[in-house]
Amino acid sequence: MKTIPAMGKSWCAGVFLLLALAGTAEAGNDFFYTIKMRDGGDLKCEAVKPEDNGAMAFTRQGRTLLMSNNFYDYVATSRMPDAIAAAVRQLGAENPDYAALAVRFAELAKTYAYCGWDAFCQLKRAEALAADGEEDEAMTQLSGWEDKELSGPEYRQTAIEQGRLMLARLYVADGKRVKAVKVIDQLLASDNEGMATSAFNLLGDMLWKAGHEQDAVLCYLRPVILFDRSVTEREYALRRLSESLEKMGDARSKIYREMLQREYPAKK
Repeated sequence: MKTIPAMGKSWCAGVFLLLALAGTAEAGNDFFYTIKMRDGGDLKCEAVKPEDNGAMAFTRQGRTLLMSNNFYDYVATSRMPDAIAAAVRQLGAENPDYAALAVRFAELAKTYAYCGWDAFCQLKRAEALAADGEEDEAMTQLSGWEDKELSGPEYRQTAIEQGRLMLARLYVADGKRVKAVKVIDQLLASDNEGMATSAFNLLGDMLWKAGHEQDAVLCYLRPVILFDRSVTEREYALRRLSESLEKMGDARSKIYREMLQREYPAKK
């Protein structure tokens, strides 16, 4: 049995077996895999192949070896796999076949779950379903995402939060306010300032429509105070804050209107 040299406490004799396996590879020198080790290290490799028992076969420097799932947390890719990128382009093309793309993204979610692209593909499937008029199916796809663990590669965590935002918007549009608030609560605590701002904006819009004007104004005000102008979603909050105060006959609307014109001059 061959092993590779130890590279840390987690690397010990017997962990790696030399295999005659072909890994999963992508075209292009800019594509590679990174295995996130439980000892904090990163292992860069050219190809990987998940095993049924949770182990991971990987190709590094021309050799294919096997790693027990006790030694790594997750696998990430340096960029989006080509097959997923192709489906995304089709989704954004003119007159796409949304039904076919919903099926395609479901397939891709299974194929690329081993490297953390499952959540992104499931989100895109929900987008295709909603665009095809299947909002209920889209909600079903994203149902429970407020409890989905934010784990794995950063792109997976970002997709989960984007999915939560879409789910909250679908709930609001469908009149499911209680369910919407539960999802929004998750987003308000996001480390992503743009995502948190989007949640404040959505909650503000929902409260305003329900006649809770003061509470809505407070929702718009918070990202305006907490975040700087580099947060794209903050412009909407500032604009809605100014408009809402003006509709309420509050003279402070002028302060925020001038702030809007000063900080976002291109969006008058």
